[in-house]
Amino acid sequence: MALSSKVKSIDPFSESFAHRSDETSEYNALKRALKLASGFTLFFVHCNNLPLRRKLISEIKTDLADLNILEFPLEKEITHLLDFFRNKKSDEFHSPDIIFLHGIENWLADGEKGEQSPFILNLNAARNNFPVALPLPIVFWVNERVMTTIARGAPDFCSIRSGIYFFEAPVEKRTDIERILADADQAAVDGLSYEEKIERLETVRKMLNDYESLPNETRDRSTESRLLYNLYQINNSLGNYDEAEKLISQRLKLDRELYGNNSSEVTADLNDLALLLNSKGQNKKAIELIQEALKIDIKLFGESDQSVAIRYNNLGIAYHALGDAAKAKSYYEKALEIDRAVFGEQHPKIAIRYNNLGEAYRGLGDAAKAKSYYEKALEIDRTVFGEQHPDTATDYNNLGSAYSDLGEPAKSVSYYEKALEIDRSVFGEQHPNIAISYNNLGSAYRDLGDTAKAVSYYEKALEIFKTVYGPEHPNTITVKKNLDATKKMML
Repeated sequence: MALSSKVKSIDPFSESFAHRSDETSEYNALKRALKLASGFTLFFVHCNNLPLRRKLISEIKTDLADLNILEFPLEKEITHLLDFFRNKKSDEFHSPDIIFLHGIENWLADGEKGEQSPFILNLNAARNNFPVALPLPIVFWVNERVMTTIARGAPDFCSIRSGIYFFEAPVEKRTDIERILADADQAAVDGLSYEEKIERLETVRKMLNDYESLPNETRDRSTESRLLYNLYQINNSLGNYDEAEKLISQRLKLDRELYGNNSSEVTADLNDLALLLNSKGQNKKAIELIQEALKIDIKLFGESDQSVAIRYNNLGIAYHALGDAAKAKSYYEKALEIDRAVFGEQHPKIAIRYNNLGEAYRGLGDAAKAKSYYEKALEIDRTVFGEQHPDTATDYNNLGSAYSDLGEPAKSVSYYEKALEIDRSVFGEQHPNIAISYNNLGSAYRDLGDTAKAVSYYEKALEIFKTVYGPEHPNTITVKKNLDATKKMML
């Protein structure tokens, strides 16, 4: 059995933030870090107070007068930060030692729209290009909203930061900010090792217990909601689906109390619970929950909003899992229509929709049509991200699956090898994507009749999945079944 998945890099917020006791210490720490920084170094300074931010920037430039600090107020929206600097004339960009950026809050959209904006997506996609293109320290001066949007929308970019500094954030608010930053996406959690997940599980569970033991009048319920979400993510990644369901249901109940039934927070919870139930095979219940979320999103945002496209896409996933590929296709097409109107053709969202349509056509038995959609996705991802990107690797993986369906395992091998090469360069060896490629190569070599080589690849995949997910995860079990079945063929 082949596997497919689209994942991001390791969790950029796996460590805890140790804030200093006063802002003088925070300022001195920031100043010291800038003095010592060499080569590309990424810093975030969180400050909601605009006058204070201006004062801090002025003081640092004065205190570090021996360094050429170039300040760029980003007053107008930009789509690609590296292109912004590449287009600067030499007199505007004369041998800087440090770059300060601010003003992003003036144009970056809130919430999911901001997270999916070209600026944020390109930050994430170009992460590996920054050290080469800008080999010097860069400081993002941001408020809480922008910090949260970057953290959620560009986790790969944030993962290479060297420090984050807080000014004028009360202690109780800082705790809330830390939990927002800890809300890495599911793919980032998946990238942790099994031991790291268990360690995090224990840490977050203890934090939640501490919060729940506080008197009601002092409890920060929104922080509890985020801690519940963290626990849900970890259990979901470990394959502890029953516990994950309990946690996300608890969060849904709490968010209904905090934000009301007709809120985007509740639709996000409904969506997460639905996808989890889909993983457990409860596809009809999943469909009911996504349809509930869809009705709320249409009421909140209208028929043509991106959130509606996401619900249509996930309805497609649920119907596909239910075995109704035709209905899945119709929902993927609805999602594509909305996203194309919002983003245009050359956008990663469109590539995702094409990949999902490819999956639907595979389910309908039309491998040739599936291949054509995977090729469209590949063309977009290559244009947007370049060759060395996980999304491009996903496209190669999917093309390998299509060629397998077409009865061309040799071509499958070549595409799976391309996916493996890219993912290895991005993630290293111990990552779920690597295990997926090894598993798929095992299946291709089995189809070619080379069972010895198939066993070798299955064993590599199994070792990684055990390390990352543990022995009871569905992916670990799938690969173990593939390995055992292939070994029987050799008897």
